[in-house]
Amino acid sequence: MRLNTTATSISVLGYAGLIPFAVACVLAVIGLDGLASKLFFSYSAIILSFLGGALWGRIISCEQPQSTVVISALIASNVFALLGFAALLLISIGPLLPLVFLTAGFVAILIAEQALSRVLAPVPLEMHPRYAALRAVLSIGVLLLHGVFYLLV
Repeated sequence: MRLNTTATSISVLGYAGLIPFAVACVLAVIGLDGLASKLFFSYSAIILSFLGGALWGRIISCEQPQSTVVISALIASNVFALLGFAALLLISIGPLLPLVFLTAGFVAILIAEQALSRVLAPVPLEMHPRYAALRAVLSIGVLLLHGVFYLLV
């Protein structure tokens, strides 16, 4: 019973995480570009950092053999936070470069998660049973909303 409740909560919260991206796009459509940009870029950087932290946590919570993939994913988990931070610093020069940094970060973290999944031991039963599929769908949603936002600003 707990797994079903947890899995449902994870899915609902994951999809709800797309809402601020969509709200920022709506704000851009109605002409509130400044507010839209602040919301979109700040939230995007925070989520990218959050996913990097989740990746870090996944690595350190499992016993895994030392491998190039594991070490690379551990380093990458920190790089994602730095990409988000750099994107925030670059907002003043326009939206293109921050969007490129953030979009590249979301693509890279999805690749890192998939590579890491191949080398880590099987996930414990307590984990969301369709985590990889959920992350892929959410990543596609995030990337599509980044594209929409680019077209709007």
